[in-house]
Amino acid sequence: MNYLPYNKKLVSRAKELRKNMTVSEQKLWKNYLKTFPDRVYRQRPIENFIVDFYCPKLKLVIEVDGESHYYENAQNYDQERTQILLSLWVKSNSI
Repeated sequence: MNYLPYNKKLVSRAKELRKNMTVSEQKLWKNYLKTFPDRVYRQRPIENFIVDFYCPKLKLVIEVDGESHYYENAQNYDQERTQILLSLWVKSNSI
């Protein structure tokens, strides 16, 4: 199993985000990912990003995009994040 760069500076923010997940993130977590056969982490720091969900076994990142992702600067950020994650051999999916 390959491990991705884990940014310890983002741990407290990731914990905060875990406690305050969006409604969509909560539904996906409670209805599917919490009991997924392979371990899935919520709000996982990778590089300089906190991804919504990460499954190390599948090298899969899932980002749940809400209305905040529709703004141009957010879209640029999302594209940058995706490119960096892809360079780390992670499959990135936004829903």
